[in-house]
Amino acid sequence: MIHTFGAPGTFYAYVEADGAPWEGSQPVKMTMGSINIDYSPYIATFGYNTKLFPFGWEISDGLYPDPMGWIYYNFNGISFDNIKLGTIDTRLFYVFDKDYYNFPPFEEANTFGINFKGTFDVVDLDATFVKKGEPMAYDIAASLSPVKELDLSGHFLSDGKAEEGWYKFQAAFSGIPNWRLAATYRDFSPELDLLYRDTTPSFVDGAFVMPNPYALNKGLEGLILGAATTYAGYDFAGEYDYALRNTQVIASKDNWSAKLKLFYDKENDEFVDEVKSLIVLRGHTTSDVVSLKNIKFEGVAEFGEGAVYGGSATYVAPIGLNVVAEYYSDDLKDDNGLGWIQDQGLAIRAGYYLNF
Repeated sequence: MIHTFGAPGTFYAYVEADGAPWEGSQPVKMTMGSINIDYSPYIATFGYNTKLFPFGWEISDGLYPDPMGWIYYNFNGISFDNIKLGTIDTRLFYVFDKDYYNFPPFEEANTFGINFKGTFDVVDLDATFVKKGEPMAYDIAASLSPVKELDLSGHFLSDGKAEEGWYKFQAAFSGIPNWRLAATYRDFSPELDLLYRDTTPSFVDGAFVMPNPYALNKGLEGLILGAATTYAGYDFAGEYDYALRNTQVIASKDNWSAKLKLFYDKENDEFVDEVKSLIVLRGHTTSDVVSLKNIKFEGVAEFGEGAVYGGSATYVAPIGLNVVAEYYSDDLKDDNGLGWIQDQGLAIRAGYYLNF
């Protein structure tokens, strides 16, 4: 296992072959040596081209995590892709990792995984199974439409060790003209030990990113109600999330949006009784300034306990130089509770990307 901290350079090597395993069969792709697996963000995301971040960071109110750095792990093994089983696409891998994770119940065991994705009869399926030692973890997502206006879906996860796993059910109905209604129930509260999950935080290499599904769902339980419609050229959407104790309504059109959010703060992991409100206005456009072409402008204003406003301008030069200028009147907290913060004041950044 070769790894580096805080830099993308790590040694890896592999060979790939595309062809039929026997005469008359459909061609498959085989990789031997260093492999990279992205079957499931919950149980199968790892490899030479996957950043691994230190475990333990959490999305918090107003504070984005600051990981020590990230690591690339180079696992050797063998993988097969593009295996056709009727309407199901199949992928599988076997990785030689018994010397890296040799603690109970994983001792003296390499890891095997397989993914099935496609349509089976009337069910859309995406199922991943990963086995290391005795436990077998699984991530199974299935959906179907028993009638034209009704979509049903379910999601089931387990680490193969805990008595209870995670699950989510959703029903979406579009039988009312110009409306789409949805009801979701999720329970991601049991403690699971997911060895090869996606560990991406919300702040990576100085930039905000969307946290992975594990981080967005871990520990949450309860009902989610949603509705969306279009009226007079405007899009309207509303959602209530019991686990987060918040309600939000969004109106948008083209390049602007307005959000009203009602929520409860937390103290000592308990929701307080006082309801708070937040109004968020956002807009973006692209324009030319003198000889600088296609500058992207973004602006935001938040009205909660106080008023905060700001924005950014981004320019990418033909030679590849990227320049970003930002200004915010105060620290701007992410209005979706993902832990992002835009720091107060003026900041100018420039970067250059090389591909070789």
